[in-house]
Amino acid sequence: RCKSLVKNFERTLSHATAKLNLCFIRLMLKRLAND
Repeated sequence: RCKSLVKNFERTLSHATAKLNLCFIRLMLKRLAND
């Protein structure tokens, strides 16, 4: 039970990190385009 919780947490964390990275890359691209 605890192990599955940890696995789920890790998956959610990686998913959130991926989304964050996507947003960050978009922001950087916009900044580069504005320059």
